[in-house]
Parts: sequence; C-alpha cells; structure tokens
Amino acid sequence: EEGGGAPLDRATADLLEAAARLLLGGGDHKEHHNNATPPLLAKCAWKDLATIAWSYAHCGHGGNATVDLLSAISHEACARSAPRTGGDAADAPPPLPRDVACLCWALSSVLADDHRLRRATDDLLDAASRFVAAHPTLRRWGREDLVQLASALARSRRDDRETLRRILVEASVLLRRYASWEISILLWCQARLYLRPDGGGDDDVFARFPSDAAAVLLERMRGDPDGAPLGPQEL
Repeated sequence: EEGGGAPLDRATADLLEAAARLLLGGGDHKEHHNNATPPLLAKCAWKDLATIAWSYAHCGHGGNATVDLLSAISHEACARSAPRTGGDAADAPPPLPRDVACLCWALSSVLADDHRLRRATDDLLDAASRFVAAHPTLRRWGREDLVQLASALARSRRDDRETLRRILVEASVLLRRYASWEISILLWCQARLYLRPDGGGDDDVFARFPSDAAAVLLERMRGDPDGAPLGPQEL
C-alpha cells in the first residue's frame, strides 16, 4: 500500500520526468488545464490512467513534470466522470471501482509530500465521492478497493463522513475475510479523521466498527486457526 521506498537514483528520476513530459505532450498541464487534457492522456483507458498514477506514487517521485502529469490525470478523470447529456456520454465506459480507488490512493500518496497537488487531489476525491453516492451498493468493490479509498480520504484529511460510513458498513459484512493489515488501516482511517459515534444507536457503524475490528484482531492474536496472523506492523 505504501509508496516511496528507497530514494530513486538520478537516472531513474530523470527517466520518469522525461516520460511525464512526453505524456503531457511536450508541455505542462498549465497549458491544458482550462481547455482539454493532453492528447495522449485523453486516449488512455481508465486502467491506464490508474496504472500511470500508481507507478509514479509507488516510486515516490515528485518532480515538477510528475506533479503536472498527476494534475492532468486528475483533470481528465474528473472530466470523464462529470454528468453528461447526449453526445458520446452513452459510449463512455464508466471506471471500475479498482481504477477509482487506485487513482485516489496515488494522488493522496504524492500529496503527502507535495502540497502542490492539493487542488487536484480534492477534485478527484470529490468525483470519487459522487461515484460512490451514485451506486446503492458497494458489493462490486473488493477489499483492496475499499481500503485504498479509505486510506486516500484519511491521508488527505477529507472529512467525507458519508463515504467512510458506507466503506465501513460494507467492510463490516465480511470483516473476517479481511487481512489484519487491512482491518488496521480501516481503524487508522477512522481514528485519523476523528469519526466518532453520531448517536445512531446499534446501527451507528462508527460505534460498532472499532469494537468488531478489535474483536477479530484479538482472536488472531490468541491464535485463531481461521484468521490471518497478526504482524508487528498491525500492533
């Protein structure tokens, strides 16, 4: 989940910057921001946009061209997900939950070290929240998708209570199938955003989830044969 391992050597960093400039069409995103996405990015499928963003975030590289590239990817993703009427709207394929979660995780990861991406990340997370709100169920979202989106919201300190509520509700259904590190991240997200019970009684997931998660983790610490082992990072 975490991006940015060992520092990149100069040759790799220069290569990533060169690739970013090529994807931007030889310029930077400022030239395109008010009108259109750079042509190469406009031709990318959703999964390609997500893969590019993930690659730069995973490497932990945040040069000037990288920031412009990630801003352009956010701009294109938001434009594609905006409500449309007529034209090519019916032909535009929607993103998969995996793509949405990966894009949000990537931008929030780089934002942690480079606040020039604040606006692009906020715009993308707004679009992700609308995407979640448009679907009555999150059953198509995998565990990794839910954890990535929750992590992106927490890293960016986005107080999107309704989206986090739905993520925790969905995670609670099959909580025992989650890896210990995934449960720990969801607990960390709730704590980081200070999501306290709202007085909803037994149906208040912000009251129930910490207790349910702690019970599962405690069973694994005691050697539950059906649970995944609990490592030092989760502790």
